[in-house]
Amino acid sequence: MEEVLGLEDNVKLTTIRKSALLLRMGGMGDCIILTPIARELHKKGYDVDFFCGSPNGDLTELFKELPYFHSVQNIQRVNGLDSVKDENGHFISVELLKPNYTEVFDFKNSIEENRPGQFFNKDEGWRHTINSNYMNWIDLSLAWCNIDYSKLADKDKFPEINIPEKYFEWLQGTVFAENKTIGIQLQASTLIRTWYRANELPDLLHTKYPDKVVAIFDGGNWYALMKSGRVKVNFPDDLNPILCSCAVVSKMECFISADSGMSHIAEALNIPTIGIYTTVPAWTRTKYYDYAFPLEATCECHPCFTLHTFCPLEVKKAEESLTPRERMIIKKAEIGTNIFEVAKELSTVPRALQVELESAKKRVEAFSATEPACVKSVTPEMIMDKVDKVLNFDWDYK
Repeated sequence: MEEVLGLEDNVKLTTIRKSALLLRMGGMGDCIILTPIARELHKKGYDVDFFCGSPNGDLTELFKELPYFHSVQNIQRVNGLDSVKDENGHFISVELLKPNYTEVFDFKNSIEENRPGQFFNKDEGWRHTINSNYMNWIDLSLAWCNIDYSKLADKDKFPEINIPEKYFEWLQGTVFAENKTIGIQLQASTLIRTWYRANELPDLLHTKYPDKVVAIFDGGNWYALMKSGRVKVNFPDDLNPILCSCAVVSKMECFISADSGMSHIAEALNIPTIGIYTTVPAWTRTKYYDYAFPLEATCECHPCFTLHTFCPLEVKKAEESLTPRERMIIKKAEIGTNIFEVAKELSTVPRALQVELESAKKRVEAFSATEPACVKSVTPEMIMDKVDKVLNFDWDYK
């Protein structure tokens, strides 16, 4: 037999297994938009493990049956450490598992911390030099994983989820099973992305479309407004409420959503969605979405690119309403001036000064929590007009 590369007969060539770990702590949307990234890594030959954690709850059921994930685990905070459960049900630190992978793509705080000039990770500071408000966040996430997003087709950048059959079986016993539904979920994790006048929409929609069910999410429960009245939809104790909500969204003809995780759920389910975008340009979130019908704020200061809880202009007004003494106390605290020095300067005691500081901060927060111009600029009339266009949309010409 001809000798190959001079190798001895007992030497075997082996293929090294490539493995990738995707990590994300964030909201539903933050986790869902990583599914196209996982698909591409899988195509490149990686076994992809996805560790995700969210304040919304356990999201792992949404991803476990997707074929490009090798495994999916829920991250939990245990004794100050991000941890997952091993095969025996014991918690193990994520940091201890990272060396087991060929590549680790840690998206923890990727959206929250990626401000120009902030290098939290000295070894990979480039990851924090581009802001997702100036670039579509799927493209940006692909780039962070060393994937050239410009070479991918638009159709390869859609988010994806899987809803187990048991949730659709539960749905069959609800008012949403056979009825045509318009859904409303206009709360976001920050007030500046929440549409404040959501309570005006149900009656407007019910009056204009009396034969349809209007589904309203109030932050904890779904309600159905029908000809027969208003009905609360209860989730079974043994089912994940997030996935119950996903099943409800799957039955909608039109979904009216804040810039939140549920808008990405709707896209993954092919549900036409009117997303309200107050601070960021809609294209940074929906550029590759086939079912998105975004409504953007029309005020002069849009977009402002903020991800903070309150409108920067409203915060500035609130700060200007403080007395000179209060502004000075806050400023001294921000720059770290010794509290005893400030107390002496103001002829008070440290404890009293601390009370003044806390009171001033609470006043700023209270006065900042007002409806900003960007939210006000989106009116119920604009939304109702958009609903009519979505319901009568000619999909043959999309």
